[in-house]
Amino acid sequence: MNPIAAFLAVLLAGTVFSQEEAPAPPIQPPAERAGNWTPVAIDGAEHVSADSIAKFYAFNPPTREGDKVTLENKNVKTVLTLGSDEVLINGIKFKCTSKVLLHEGQAMVSRMDLSKLLDPVLRPGDIQAGNREFRTVVLDPVLGGETPGQENNLGTEAGFAFQIAGKIKTDLETRGFKVELTRSQDENPSIAGRLERIGTFDHDAIVISLGFSSDAAAPGIRTRVIAPLGVPGIEGPLQEEDKAAVPGNASEDLSIALATAMHSCVVNKLGRNTSDLGIVRSRLPLLEQLGAPAIFIECGSIAHPYEARLIANETYQTAVASGIVNGVDRYRKAIGQK
Repeated sequence: MNPIAAFLAVLLAGTVFSQEEAPAPPIQPPAERAGNWTPVAIDGAEHVSADSIAKFYAFNPPTREGDKVTLENKNVKTVLTLGSDEVLINGIKFKCTSKVLLHEGQAMVSRMDLSKLLDPVLRPGDIQAGNREFRTVVLDPVLGGETPGQENNLGTEAGFAFQIAGKIKTDLETRGFKVELTRSQDENPSIAGRLERIGTFDHDAIVISLGFSSDAAAPGIRTRVIAPLGVPGIEGPLQEEDKAAVPGNASEDLSIALATAMHSCVVNKLGRNTSDLGIVRSRLPLLEQLGAPAIFIECGSIAHPYEARLIANETYQTAVASGIVNGVDRYRKAIGQK
């Protein structure tokens, strides 16, 4: 198996300073780890052809059927859809920043999406930025205390998130991980408060924030990960402040690898009981301000009548928790940590 396929097989298997201290240096996002991609300028933005991608990542020559362009070998299958911003890698959905274009008969992927989304997924073992190794898992269940969030006759968003976090904590600790929570059951720290607590934990940590969607029309699992410099998040259009690097950009490549491992494990664990809403770019404040690898996973829609009942079910909660625990293990192996 070639090295890229081996990395992906692991990742997608089955599918504040004091007054005495000097200011921190400017935040530097990870450098692009480009290869011989032979980019082409289209409408002012660089794109890379499917042929070039296939050669670099040791795929077979691209095949096209209708609007679907497939790049694959015996271990990895990537499906591009012309005119769409969705890409499937081993059946797991990724939302790109730009749509796949057809240019002079070739499917073209934006260089930004290739370097900041697809490449960290295909080559997680080569990522050099951020806290590569970790010993601590920080769980961040949303809301809490007198802020229950969305409610129904079965429970609250804050309560369900805390229940799932408890199951994850117990399982991870049996596997030898150190696990910390950002809140107790009866409190709702502010974003600043959560960040302060995370800062008191080990620096070699990953952060998993747990919540739910409020979209009754779109049940399923969605994982949010920090958007690269100059890229908007799913929450809205690009803002002027998005053009400046934030602490989260320092570990953006590790975060997308973490998101891939986590999302694929949860989706595969739930199987037909969920829909894959994809891995998406985000500008959530917590993701922006965390320098450690971090994700926010929506564990279903609490506003959807059927999925809300699933979320309240202990078997469903256990399956989500098990998927996340498996994702932690898979991420550790994918980045080459013992």
